[in-house]
Amino acid sequence: DEELFERELETIFARNWLFLTHDNLIPAPGDYVTARMGIDEVIVSRQNDGSVRAFLNVCHHRGKTLVHSEAGNAKGFVCSYHGWGFGSNGDLQSVPFEKELYG
Repeated sequence: DEELFERELETIFARNWLFLTHDNLIPAPGDYVTARMGIDEVIVSRQNDGSVRAFLNVCHHRGKTLVHSEAGNAKGFVCSYHGWGFGSNGDLQSVPFEKELYG
């Protein structure tokens, strides 16, 4: 039922902490897993300082999925559409031809 699904997204997924992964699945810096939060897919990544960051598994530019694997190890993520590069924390790190294209 679509109406029930929408209500669950709003009352459960949007308002509560969600379990995304267990700590031992991402033990080393750069280790990551992908998980779902309602209808959104996220990347959960271990940082160099030992902390964990979660962010949407999409490029900020065109919304293309960044990672198609369920788990791995990476220093960062590159969008296959235009090559935008993101750090393991989800922050934008590089834009090819940034000065030429965007001034």
